[in-house]
Amino acid sequence: MKVKSSVQSLTVHVFSDEPVWKHLKEFPANFVDEAMLEDKAKNMIIMLNTLYQNTKTQLAKYFTINEAAMIVECAGEYALVPMMRVSSYKELLMNQVKRGIEKYNSHQKYQVDKDVLLNKLNQLTEFECFTVIKMADEWEREWLEDRNSGRVSNGPERTMKIFGIEEEDLDEK
Repeated sequence: MKVKSSVQSLTVHVFSDEPVWKHLKEFPANFVDEAMLEDKAKNMIIMLNTLYQNTKTQLAKYFTINEAAMIVECAGEYALVPMMRVSSYKELLMNQVKRGIEKYNSHQKYQVDKDVLLNKLNQLTEFECFTVIKMADEWEREWLEDRNSGRVSNGPERTMKIFGIEEEDLDEK
């Protein structure tokens, strides 16, 4: 996926009294000198994105298009709070989907077997749940880009692309 941006340079300041400083210092990497913290941070970003992209590929076809659309809707509330600190992404995802089921009957809206979906989510690892939440964030970001640029948005097509669902999968599930 290509992200369009007019930004050519980015400076991020991390202060020693911020929680992120502790995470930066604790993360294992072969950067032992504090003068190399900038390189360490860059390396962490590259590693995280690589893990995200690889895990996203591994999760391709795991969900039906209706399950994926329901997840996007349910996880969307989290996407509105990008700096929220989370202790468990699996717990967050499960709670968001359960809330969608209990409060909004999302499973009925998307014609999803709630028990099957919750079982699928429960089988995921912590990082896979993080990835699913980030896939919902990716969906939301692309939707906002379309809306802000005046392009017509195609939700099902975007869902299929992000969740790795192919046309032939639509008939099987």
